[in-house]
Amino acid sequence: MKKRGMFFLLVIVLGALLVQSVYALVGISPPEHIDINFQPGLERDFTFKGFGTTAETKLLIRAEGELNSSITFDVSEINQTSSTHIFHAYLKLPDKIEKPGNNVLYISLQTASSMQRGTIGTSETVLVPINIYVPYPGKYIEASFTVDDVNLGEDLFFVLDVINRGTQDLNQLSASLNILDSVDTRLHALQTEKIFLAKEQRHKFELVLNSSRLGGQGPYRAEVSIFFDGESQVIKKQFKVGKLDINILNNTEVFEKDKINPFDIRIESIWNSKIDNIFAKVQIKDFEFQTPSISLDKWEIKTLKGFWDTTGFEEGFYDTNITLFYENLAKSKISKVEIVKKFRLNTTMILISVMILVILVDIIWFCILIKKKRKAKMK
Repeated sequence: MKKRGMFFLLVIVLGALLVQSVYALVGISPPEHIDINFQPGLERDFTFKGFGTTAETKLLIRAEGELNSSITFDVSEINQTSSTHIFHAYLKLPDKIEKPGNNVLYISLQTASSMQRGTIGTSETVLVPINIYVPYPGKYIEASFTVDDVNLGEDLFFVLDVINRGTQDLNQLSASLNILDSVDTRLHALQTEKIFLAKEQRHKFELVLNSSRLGGQGPYRAEVSIFFDGESQVIKKQFKVGKLDINILNNTEVFEKDKINPFDIRIESIWNSKIDNIFAKVQIKDFEFQTPSISLDKWEIKTLKGFWDTTGFEEGFYDTNITLFYENLAKSKISKVEIVKKFRLNTTMILISVMILVILVDIIWFCILIKKKRKAKMK
């Protein structure tokens, strides 16, 4: 009976995994989001194609989110007998939308199982967002600012993307960029040109600076101030300039005597590219060992693992020379480690300890009894 139960459980699990793998194929084309600037009573038609129907599943077509009543479809589902799996969506916006900003509705495609009752089924949903942007009263912008990490000597590209989301044109739009180091010292300042930006329009500013002008490797901060017709907005971004170098963060410091101990070395890449074939050699007096090689992705932290046999070493502190090797480079660090003798309990010690504890309990109990008898006589 137990074997039969395990067999049925295995069948159920495999069935669930099979169904789940089928549903993972569900998709919709085109998958990108759709952006629309609001206009009263605007009408638009969209064509989509659904993927993922099988003999056991069909796809249900729905609208979800804000303004979902503003969209209708020519079909409500797609099944395997559908010839092209193409469906159409018809959008008709109301004359007014109270909420300014982004109002989102979604084209939803959801799997539905047509298998008989009692079998396992799951569902998967894919969504295509339709973003309907309602302008804010007056002057209003949406802005995004990006800058990527680079290696020392490479160009930094600062990209500012601004969209006029207000009801009014912007007569003068510009931005200034300050680059600061980790202690907030301003290193460089850059300025964009001044432009006119009509409502619902966007503009992309790009500023370039070679990273060698920042003075070296390290974390930095970019602060961009956007000015538009007497108003302003500030965006801050962190970025890093890399150097072909690896930091030794820490290592194992305490080791047990007369034992093969793991020796871990925590390292950190400060390079904006992958570094391969990294290993360390560890020298402790006349003893030396080498760790296996590893790779570090950009800015990654990992642990090199080696082993130290402390047999023959006395208890106490030792200076350890850790040398990293990578990209035809070497970097060393002196670290102090300690060998200790670990206290171990054996069976004899445990038995003696138990006996002493029992004797102490008996003595305490005996003293309590004597005290009670004395009190009783005094009464």
